[in-house]
Amino acid sequence: MKTVIILSTLLFGLVGAKCSNACNTDNVPKDFRVTLHDGGGMVRAGETYFLSKDSSYAEIWDQDAKTKIYFKVSMSQLKKLYNIIIENQFHEIETYEERVYDRGGTTISYRADGSSYEKSDAGMTFIQESWRDEFAAVENEIREIVSNELDRASIDVTLDIDDSVMDENKIVNFNVGSSFTYMSARDGWQKSVTVRLYPGEHYMYVTMLNKDLSTEPGSKIFAQGQGILTIDKDTKSISVYRDGEKIYWK
Repeated sequence: MKTVIILSTLLFGLVGAKCSNACNTDNVPKDFRVTLHDGGGMVRAGETYFLSKDSSYAEIWDQDAKTKIYFKVSMSQLKKLYNIIIENQFHEIETYEERVYDRGGTTISYRADGSSYEKSDAGMTFIQESWRDEFAAVENEIREIVSNELDRASIDVTLDIDDSVMDENKIVNFNVGSSFTYMSARDGWQKSVTVRLYPGEHYMYVTMLNKDLSTEPGSKIFAQGQGILTIDKDTKSISVYRDGEKIYWK
């Protein structure tokens, strides 16, 4: 009986020692870092998020617009993220392969205690149905952390719309990346619109459309403009104007 007790104690000690590193979520490993990459496929847009104790950043691209924003993540945020990764057994998530083409998606990797793990839901790799909630829990937490940091860095910018663009016989649409859309047909005519943007480059696309329903190719587009909108921390307003069939901003 004494031998059984000793063996049981030793076994419990071994299991406890093994679990002290993998299951103890009170302390974040010194080398803990997480990367999320989103993009690919046929869309020229995506982002890479990197989170760690020392330095964190969000690198975002949309067409030719590229921006990299650095920020500091608190230990409480990293601890929460680490706990979510451990609790959802991220390293155990199962995937499968399926032949598809032009599919983008999300890849998440992390490093802790000298070990690295990567799981992908992109291209020809898919997350098993039984593990999708666990993958989503980690992905959502990363995105929430970065979203809050980008919002904290963002500023209010006014888009001043020139009279040359204000035409009640036209339909005017503004797109600033995926952050903002203004549609005159939906929002009514406005001389200025305020949008919240983070400092850096944004891809902007503005169109003026004829209201007629002509089916002749290209006949609905009256004027348009597309390109990079650059915002810095001191930007207050942007003027949008038209010259012939081209729309510009400055």
